[in-house]
Amino acid sequence: MKVLLGILSVFMILIGCEDVASISSAETDSVICCAETASVENVTADELESLTFMVEEEKLARDVYITLYEEWGQKSFNNISGSEQKHMDAVKNLLELYEQEIPVTLETVGSFENEVLQSMYNDLVTQGKTSLIEALKVGALIEEVDIIDLVDLQETIVQEDTIEYVFANLISGSENHLRAFVKNLGQQGVTYEPQLLDTETYQAIVN
Repeated sequence: MKVLLGILSVFMILIGCEDVASISSAETDSVICCAETASVENVTADELESLTFMVEEEKLARDVYITLYEEWGQKSFNNISGSEQKHMDAVKNLLELYEQEIPVTLETVGSFENEVLQSMYNDLVTQGKTSLIEALKVGALIEEVDIIDLVDLQETIVQEDTIEYVFANLISGSENHLRAFVKNLGQQGVTYEPQLLDTETYQAIVN
């Protein structure tokens, strides 16, 4: 979550190896794990807060891709939004398991309870509508944010095995998506440079 707290300032600067079209929603089925592995008694308040945050951050990705698909008609955004729905479902399942309140905005594209995520959505859609290349860069940036936030939560908050398992699979999915957007940008003649990830981490992912 540290990245998101300061991300609006990044957007003020930013605005101004697989085919992305081949990704299907089936790729993230493995993030739905079994309820019997969860430790309801040992889950912490911070872990529960991380789930509430992540379900909307995964929604951010889904909603931006839905909106950019409507703008550009490019199949890649439609395919990856299906994967993001699987990500949302995985986190939502855990919230239900731990008997936590589900954000009422989940089914409404472009609407968020978290004000920072709402501002991000607005800014990202504005940027993505300027050109197809900018739209693909937006996709890559979203996946960078997801990776950084999930890793940070794993390192600082999450200890419960079931949450750890789900978050690890979400990271894997985001890495797949990032590679896909980078490749798709390359097909447009654009060499993508990471906007948030450090160079070493980025190269390890894309190579």
